[in-house]
Amino acid sequence: TEEQQRRNSKKYLTFLLDESYALDMSVIIEIIQFQDYTTVPETPDYIVGITNLRGRVLPLIDMRARLKLRPGDDLTRKCIIIIRFEGMQLGLIVDNVTDLVEIDEDKITSPPQVGDNYAHVFVKEIGILDEGVTLVIDPERLVNINELDFLEEDEEDSL
Repeated sequence: TEEQQRRNSKKYLTFLLDESYALDMSVIIEIIQFQDYTTVPETPDYIVGITNLRGRVLPLIDMRARLKLRPGDDLTRKCIIIIRFEGMQLGLIVDNVTDLVEIDEDKITSPPQVGDNYAHVFVKEIGILDEGVTLVIDPERLVNINELDFLEEDEEDSL
């Protein structure tokens, strides 16, 4: 039945970075327009800086840099997807959010180990959609929590 099918599917937010990627909706808090940020010295190159979202400081990850894709121009950066990560919030800069999709469990497969494409490190699973496939990103592989130590130091300094 349709209800059983709904129970056996998960919701994903799809976004573009040259091709279609997705995140499980369970980690997503909100989507905001791209906004100004402050760079932080001595952070990994994919952490472009921090931004203030309603009084909360969020680290921003440039998903193009993280997946080692060619850099986009400033016009391609349109959205920030705010996700929950290790008890904190994190902003992922993407070109464009495209859709909210439900993918049946039987249309989700493990990623094949193909060559040495760096982006595959972050792919948790592959969703098969009518219009093609989407690579589901594993947020836990995007960031090493130790790379966000600079945030904790800032908070301690302000006490």
